[in-house]
Order: sequence, then structure tokens, then C-alpha cells
Amino acid sequence: LFRKEWKVLDNTQRAEMLAGKVVSSNAAGFTHMCMSCIEGSEECAEKKIIKDPKPDGITYATAEAKKTCEDDCMGWIPLSHSNAICSCWIDCSLGLTKDHYQKDVLANYMKERRVLLTPEDGEAADKCLAVGASPSKIYRGDKPGARMRWEQEFSPNFALTFWWKPDMEPTMGSFAKEGVKTLLYKGMNESAAGVPGMPDLKMVMIRVDASGSDKFLKVTVAGNEVSVPADKCKSLGEDAFTFVAVTKRDSSIAIWCGKEGDAEAKKAHNFDLGDAEYTTSLNQVIAVGGIKLPAENIAGGWMGRVNYYGVDKWDPTNSFKLWDEQVPKRFAVGPPTDCPG
Repeated sequence: LFRKEWKVLDNTQRAEMLAGKVVSSNAAGFTHMCMSCIEGSEECAEKKIIKDPKPDGITYATAEAKKTCEDDCMGWIPLSHSNAICSCWIDCSLGLTKDHYQKDVLANYMKERRVLLTPEDGEAADKCLAVGASPSKIYRGDKPGARMRWEQEFSPNFALTFWWKPDMEPTMGSFAKEGVKTLLYKGMNESAAGVPGMPDLKMVMIRVDASGSDKFLKVTVAGNEVSVPADKCKSLGEDAFTFVAVTKRDSSIAIWCGKEGDAEAKKAHNFDLGDAEYTTSLNQVIAVGGIKLPAENIAGGWMGRVNYYGVDKWDPTNSFKLWDEQVPKRFAVGPPTDCPG
């Protein structure tokens, strides 16, 4: 097993291992693979970490090397929250460069915590949603494997990203009647009294205010509602796809906007939650068009490439970028291609 591992190392990695910086790295199973100790310590025997006849577990030459790997591999997140952390420890212990293993751990973590709600394959109606009902589509948090993305312990921060294009038909389209139109909602699907619908306190709600000639976003997080200046997201009222993202990092909320064909999406507005508490659970849903709203309050048009991320509390040192790295990637994919027109 060690010989297989050795074959994939480059000359620098082999030199570092031979120099004693790292003594061994491997495992018979993923749980034991993540166990580590300092060479020669009693801890190695207690954890049954061995080097011979084949390595089983991670053996560091020094306590400093162990601490460096643990700190560098998103050290503020508990190991139980992500398989990506253990993989990073192994990469670090093998002598890969810091830039390499930190880039990989972030990418692998985000793969675990992101879900594309509208599929890339399948029926066109699933890839490009007609936002004509309330809800037009509902995604539940209690799906198998969703725990890390929806439970409060694992995902107090979030991002929602999507592309939306209004229906410009003058008599029945998105703006045929004035009003505030709901695009997307995340939260419980019943009131505190158990009545089906949305509770008074909205965890996340994204709407378009079409009460006047200027169309602008209204965004609610944890009951706090803000309006985004119309000139920061002009394409909402145009016959074009607009990219919208709402992100949360601790108490800081950012709203992003971009138009199809633009070079990039930009932060259109920021606000702070203050003492307001955002909560999430497996009992929540994400509903396109909201829940049980009258026709005049449904956005209409078409929506696609809807992404949801649920992530841990984030890096207090800010050495790992969060939404400044992830949101541009979602914009770069572009709008859906299976929509009318």
C-alpha cells in the first residue's frame, strides 16, 4: 500500500518524506485513516497507528508538523463536519504544497455543501422552472444526505443563487400588475400554529418590487428586510436573465446581481443582521414562487440554475475566501439554456 502511495509522489514530496518531516500516511479505512500521532509516542500504540508492515494512519515526525496540517486544513471546522478535512491532512502530511492542499480542501468541502436544485440533465421543465404558481417548485430539507447542508449545527451560513428572466407579455406577464413579486423563499412551510403556508417571520425571502417603473430587489433574512437600489440591478425589468445571489457569512448579508452577457456579477448591497437569528433545519423547504401567495404576488417568468449552499461558521482569519470565491463561479456558468425564448 505504501509503494502505491510512493509512486504518485513527486521528487519534492519524496525528499520531504525521506528527510523525516513526514514518516508515513495511509489507512485501512476512512475513520482510522484520519487518526494521527507523533512518531515514537504512546499515542501511536493507543490508536493502533503503525508504519510496518504497511502504514495504517498518519504518523508525523513532530508535533509542529501535526499542528501545521491541522491548522492549515480549515482548522476551525470539526473533523466530523466534513470528509474533506481528513483528505487535506493526508495531502499535507504527504508534503504537498500549502497552496495545493488548501485549494483542494476548499473545493472538496464546497462540493459537499452545495446542491444544484435544478438539474443539468433531464426534462426541460425541471431545468428551467416556470414561476407561475406558489409554489412553482418545492425542495425539501429532509432528503437523504442533506443533513450537513440544512441543520443549524453544520450550516449556520448559506448562499442561494439563481438566474431569473421575467415574462414581458403585457397582459399576463410578470409586470402586467403592479406589486411585490416573490422569486424564492427558504423556511418553514407552515405557521407556528401549524397552518400551511409561510410563517410571519421569514428566514429567507427574495422578491422583486414592481410597484413602479423601476424594478428592484427586496431581500429578507431572519426577518430583516432591505431594498436594493434599482440602479444596482437594472436588468430585473428587462427581457433578459438576471443573476441573483444572497449570501450569509455570520451576521453579514450580501446581495449580488449580474446580467447575462456581463463580465461578472457584482455585490449590489450589504447589510448586517445585528441581533436577528437565522435558523435552519431539516424541516425547512426552498420554494420557488413562495407558498400560498395570490397570483399578483408571484414573479412569473422563468428560473434556472438554482444553487443552495449550507456551510459552517467561517474562517475567523479570512485566509479562506468564502462567497467572494464561490459566487463568481456560479455566475460564470451562465443562465439556463432550456427556457422559452
